[in-house]
Amino acid sequence: MKFQSELITGNYKETMEMFVNWDSDEPERTGGHQLFENQAVNSWDLEAQAKAAKVGGSFYSSIHLTHHFFLVKGEILRPVYMQARCIADMFKGGWAATWESTGGPTQWSGMNGYTVNEGVIRQLMLTYIAAGLKGIGFWMWNSRGEGWETGEYALANIQGNPLP
Repeated sequence: MKFQSELITGNYKETMEMFVNWDSDEPERTGGHQLFENQAVNSWDLEAQAKAAKVGGSFYSSIHLTHHFFLVKGEILRPVYMQARCIADMFKGGWAATWESTGGPTQWSGMNGYTVNEGVIRQLMLTYIAAGLKGIGFWMWNSRGEGWETGEYALANIQGNPLP
């Protein structure tokens, strides 16, 4: 797995450097999913990816409430803070954020079906700021109609109406 993670990280580094040389005003991004899982099993070395992004990129984590939190039995705020803080710490001084922060329910995972209302969105945003992240990104602005995240939503509900 170390070979695979080094290969992945090497590819990120080469790609980051290529894009920065081509257009230094356009930041690139890298990051990972499922910070609570064993990263080596997934061939990820998130700290090495963060170092690769230092040349001109941003570093993020994926926080899908519906299927990244089964390892913590669906608890949201403390695990979200821990995950966001890990990302901020791995990318000290860099532009770290959550690019994928969403609600549910999803049809793929069949796990925790959250209703992301105004209060949850506010709590998530404040948690990201408290963790030291420099930005917030939502995976879906509206309901996702297909794929693994079918039914997931963030700023619009499943009917496509903006959340309060």
